[in-house]
Amino acid sequence: MTARADTAARKPPALLPSLLVCAALVAGIVCLRLLVPPDRPLAIAYGLPLLICLWLRRRWVLWGMAGALLLAALGKTFFHLDTTEPLLQFGMRAASILTLAGVIHVVISLRERLEARSAELERSNAELERSNEELRAREEEIAQQNEELQSQTEELEQQSEELRSQTEELQRANEELTRREKVLQNLVEVARSFSGEGLPLSEACRLALPLVGPPAAAVAILERGPEGQVVIRGHYGFGRAGPQRAGWDFEDSFAALIMERNETGYLEDFAQRSDLSLTQRAEGEPFCSILATPLRLHGKPIGVVEVLAAQPCQWTVEQFRLVEWVAAECSLLIETLRLQGELEARRREAEEASLRKTRFLAAVSHDIRTPVNAITLMAELLTRSVADPHRNEDLAELAADLKANARGLVELVSDVLDIARFDSGRLELEISEFPLLPLLQGEMRRLSPVAEAKGLRLHIEPLQSDVRLRTDRVKLTRVLNNLIGNAIKFTEEGEVRICPEPVNGGLHIHVSDTGVGIPAEHLPRIFDEFFQLKNPARDRSKGTGLGLAICRRLVEAIGAELTVDSILGAGSTFTLRLPAALVVGEANRAGAEPLAAHTPAATARLEGMRVLLVEDHDTTRRATARLLAAEGAVVSQAPTGRLGLEALEHEDPEVLLLDLMLPDIDGREILRTLAAGRPPSLRCAFVITGDARESRRTEALQLGADGLFTKPLNLESLVGELLRRRSIGPDGRQMARRSAI
Repeated sequence: MTARADTAARKPPALLPSLLVCAALVAGIVCLRLLVPPDRPLAIAYGLPLLICLWLRRRWVLWGMAGALLLAALGKTFFHLDTTEPLLQFGMRAASILTLAGVIHVVISLRERLEARSAELERSNAELERSNEELRAREEEIAQQNEELQSQTEELEQQSEELRSQTEELQRANEELTRREKVLQNLVEVARSFSGEGLPLSEACRLALPLVGPPAAAVAILERGPEGQVVIRGHYGFGRAGPQRAGWDFEDSFAALIMERNETGYLEDFAQRSDLSLTQRAEGEPFCSILATPLRLHGKPIGVVEVLAAQPCQWTVEQFRLVEWVAAECSLLIETLRLQGELEARRREAEEASLRKTRFLAAVSHDIRTPVNAITLMAELLTRSVADPHRNEDLAELAADLKANARGLVELVSDVLDIARFDSGRLELEISEFPLLPLLQGEMRRLSPVAEAKGLRLHIEPLQSDVRLRTDRVKLTRVLNNLIGNAIKFTEEGEVRICPEPVNGGLHIHVSDTGVGIPAEHLPRIFDEFFQLKNPARDRSKGTGLGLAICRRLVEAIGAELTVDSILGAGSTFTLRLPAALVVGEANRAGAEPLAAHTPAATARLEGMRVLLVEDHDTTRRATARLLAAEGAVVSQAPTGRLGLEALEHEDPEVLLLDLMLPDIDGREILRTLAAGRPPSLRCAFVITGDARESRRTEALQLGADGLFTKPLNLESLVGELLRRRSIGPDGRQMARRSAI
């Protein structure tokens, strides 16, 4: 029977014919039971329809027929009343029907399980059949491959005969290859180790020893010491006690011979050159043979790598090459260690500089905002005072406060720019020869009113002989001005003394005060930026905190030295030490300028003077014009360079005040035009600029300017210079009439 026929046999018969058959059987059995007398039992009366369900294999039909038969039995029992014990009869019939139905139900279930298991086995058989077919196909392929392999085996046997002839040669070469492989492995390990950071030279010797191989027993790296002795920078293989530490003369060593010839050398037996010193163990068997090569840096020998053996031996060419390679790597390592040290030092310097810069910028930000805030508030108060007549009496005080804060802001910005210029290395020196005494007298004349206002005595100790200096006068003046000014600022009572003192051909200038003094722990920091002793609130009346830092840079620039001595509660003394190279001789005391009396300024000092002001900043131009007009000058204004050139042609000014940074024509072009042909009426031309560099002043003078004034403009200085120019006639001689000063 095929699988399809078996599957059809297991399939249940059609439903409708099955139902009809079952209905007919049930109807026949019911009729038979109703017609047959009850005393004649039929053994298979109820079992035959139920057994038909084994063929139908539908459990719901089984239980439907069982229910129909139960109804038939019930009807039989109650329709034939002549029977005794009808209920007992009915119960027995019902029990037999239900028992038979249950058995048939179990049989149907078992049959279904058996059919399912049979179907599963059939599927497994089918898969096994397919596997068998694949295996048969695979066996055929294997058989074909076996035939091919057999043919290849014959070919391999032929090749084996050829390989056997080469085996002996390969075996002889294997030993050499194995040895070289070990050398290469050691070489790779050494190269990787040398490429690391911070490898000690003794570790380099440890890695180099197995690389060279027998008979090498120790490796050492030697250098010439500062006193001509041998210095062992690294070693390995000298035992627990290490090499002999007693220093010997490097010139008597084999290493000195290698460095002198700058090439690799060896001694098979040290007894051949007993006149040379050799690196030896402190304890144990001495070395008898050496292979050494120089350490080179930029082509110059700086040391020696020594490979030592305990027995006399011959060194191979390969060992020569390996030792030279180790020496080259050690040279790079020494240079790397040196560069790493320099980089680490520079990194620390950069970090410290960055930290100082951060603190510097933070302090600058704070100190700039403080006067700017004050200026803003003063301007607001001025505006309100002008609008309110009752506040007019406050105008003078507000204007003075505004001017003081503006000047403080300018000083701060100038100091910050100076610090930046000094740090960038763009400090320019203007060397000239000049007498010292007039310089000191000028500083005393300038600062005496400040000292008198505080009730202090400002005194210069007389010099036994007048001296002349050759240095940058402007920078020296600034240093002295700052030192004397600081002494006055931080002294509440007593005096400030300036004492020049010749010392060993040089000159020391002492600036002493009777202030509170400086604690010893603060002395190292007083030359730092923004360090102000006893000024935690950063009071701008005590300065910017940059003065001494600028002084230190200026003093170093001119080749001098600035020191400080202080006693807490007794005062401080700053000493400017000028070396003998800056002192060039003596000057005539008669040439010293006497201290001039301070006379009040007269009004209308510039009466009738024609001034042309070329300035593109409207507020600056208008304010400067009004101040000069208040002094009696007749001021013409030009906001651009082109208008300024037209005014020079048509208005015949006596004085030109020129800003360099103009929107159309650069101020330098105007100066070049004037240099080509100056109008006859123009007595002088002055540059007004915010660039206070000495190079800018030199450039302006070279372009033909008669002078330079920096912003913010000092009106008294400008008026004084204009008066001096007026007093000089067209031919350059002093005029008889002088303007009041």
